[in-house]
Amino acid sequence: MRSGLHPMVMYLTEKIMGCEAELVMAKEIAEEVFKLLKSNITTGLHCCPVCDGRGVVRQGFYEDCRATILCPNNQETCRACAGVGYLELTT
Repeated sequence: MRSGLHPMVMYLTEKIMGCEAELVMAKEIAEEVFKLLKSNITTGLHCCPVCDGRGVVRQGFYEDCRATILCPNNQETCRACAGVGYLELTT
C-alpha cells in the first residue's frame, strides 16, 4: 500500500489492479479455449449428438419407453460417447 495517498485513491487503485488481473486471466482462458476448439476441429472431435455433450442421458433412454418408467432424476452413461461428451469422427 502506498502511504500518504487519499484512501479513495488507494481503494480505486486496488480495484483497477484487480480488474486488470482479471482481464489478463480472462484473455489467457479465452486463448486456451480457442486453441482447444481449433485442435478439436482439426482432430475431428465433435459434441455428442445423443447426450448433447453432457455424457449422460435419462434413465431408460435406451429401453423401450412403453416398458420403462422414466424418472427425470435418474441418469445413465451415454453409450454413444461412453460418458465423455464428445465423439472422435474418423474419415
